[in-house]
Amino acid sequence: MVATGLVAVGAANAGTAPTGSVGTGPLPTDSVTPSQPSTSPFAPTAPTDLTVTSLLSHSLTLSWTASTPGCCPITEYGITMARPFTDVIGGTRVANVATATVPVYPNDQYTISVHAIDSSGQSSPSSNLITLVAPANDTGDMSAPTTPGNLTFTDATGPTLTWSASTDDVGVTGYNVYHFDGWYSSKLVGTVTGTTFAVPPWTGPPPPGVLHQYYVRAFDAAGNLSIATNAVNGHPAIPTPSPSTAPPSPSPSPSPACTVTYTNVSQWPGGFVARLKAVNSGSAPIRGWKLGFTFGGDQRITAAWDATFNQSGAAATLRNTHGNAVIPAHGSVSMEIRGTWHGSDAAPTAFLLNDVPCAAG
Repeated sequence: MVATGLVAVGAANAGTAPTGSVGTGPLPTDSVTPSQPSTSPFAPTAPTDLTVTSLLSHSLTLSWTASTPGCCPITEYGITMARPFTDVIGGTRVANVATATVPVYPNDQYTISVHAIDSSGQSSPSSNLITLVAPANDTGDMSAPTTPGNLTFTDATGPTLTWSASTDDVGVTGYNVYHFDGWYSSKLVGTVTGTTFAVPPWTGPPPPGVLHQYYVRAFDAAGNLSIATNAVNGHPAIPTPSPSTAPPSPSPSPSPACTVTYTNVSQWPGGFVARLKAVNSGSAPIRGWKLGFTFGGDQRITAAWDATFNQSGAAATLRNTHGNAVIPAHGSVSMEIRGTWHGSDAAPTAFLLNDVPCAAG
């Protein structure tokens, strides 16, 4: 998720220049150069006391105690908003303020921190972390249940999850159980009203490298979801094939039905602009798309045109906007990204369009 449409308010915090000490005693006969303030590059201190002052289904207001400047004046603050159990790490930057309002989505869980950025581009350490869930709506019951406790995986009589019951100001209605692949995505695998869940059989071979992890969220009658439990490692039930049924022969891998071209159109020390073009080689339109790739260097995306973006480490994902959600058959869609780099601006070499490998153009 990319936080956009930010509204920030607050007073700017002016930095104070360091002062040199003044000595006492007789002056030497030789001329003396007055001492100067230290100009060595050191970063601002971390913001402190990050708190939530307002939380609605579509907006969140934060406040914090300003950082102390280091070598250089503070120019802005970065707000990082990670969504657990996904590959989505969003964020935005605001001016040199101490409060900001950012958009959120109903029932989405966020872990949030703030860091200061000075005029030389240095970032401070992050503030304290806040984990929260936006309410399902802005009227009626807006309080979420507490997080289920003591999630445990056992396999005495079959793979089973158990946990301690949540509480709620009105009443807990049930629990959603999710499977997490350990990398990018989660999926709902069941809903129960009690505090145990028999893990269902896995359907089809899991992709290489998939981890089997599970977590649970409680929900109430108003649809509010709790903060998720910790994830526990487990394994799904495996159906026993009939002895008379031979396993199917693997199908040959289809040729890529898409081609992606990555062009670095502009580069300068510490920054770049790149253009991507995804071509749909198939005979049917693609309705709703996401384009995944891994940078070859240490690039970080800071803005995108004709796409939304999120990034976790070197892995990045671009998604369609409202105006370009359909890639026609034998058609294409183009987008641009802007970002920073330090050690390498090497281009990605492999691409996934809606999780299907594409040829690199």
